[in-house]
Amino acid sequence: MLRKLLTDTQWRELAEDFFARHTCKTPYFAEIAEEFLDYLQSERDNPGDLPFMLELAHYEWAEMALSIAKQENPVNPPFSGDGSTQSLHLSPLAWPLAYRFPVHKISPDYQPLEPPEQPTFLIVHRNQEDEVRFFEITPITYQLLALIQEQPGQTAAAYLKSVAELLRHPQPEIVYEGGLKIVRDLVAKNIILLDTQR
Repeated sequence: MLRKLLTDTQWRELAEDFFARHTCKTPYFAEIAEEFLDYLQSERDNPGDLPFMLELAHYEWAEMALSIAKQENPVNPPFSGDGSTQSLHLSPLAWPLAYRFPVHKISPDYQPLEPPEQPTFLIVHRNQEDEVRFFEITPITYQLLALIQEQPGQTAAAYLKSVAELLRHPQPEIVYEGGLKIVRDLVAKNIILLDTQR
């Protein structure tokens, strides 16, 4: 999408600046997108750039990186119960992402100059058909997935208690009940994995 948003001249100037400024640390073509991200974050200095350029480039990199990731897609066993006592971890092929801009909506017809008040939370994952999919998630789901990613192996009940505390939610029981539904749904999608799959 980033290429579609720039004129031929802008794209050529961006590419020339990248090659002039950035010393690539990898000889592999598939890793150039990650080098480009590093350049945008650390070396690019152009006040005329699109304000969402870095985030859009990261969003596009995530899709490519997951599509070529070498990990096998793990599958959960049949699952019963409410999930509250199950130890969980996040699939290596599922990444929770947070952006200031709604990068999944940006197009030639929609190019916001200012980020909205609320950030955008997404999950990107590669499914059993090896298709990379993004979908928007709530702040609570994002916090849940981020905790599972950072501190794998705890129970769903422990994660949801932590989420309610982090968000200072006035009704933690709502976070708990809603969170268990989210856990069950994401276990069914093999985004959250039961620890028996380690």
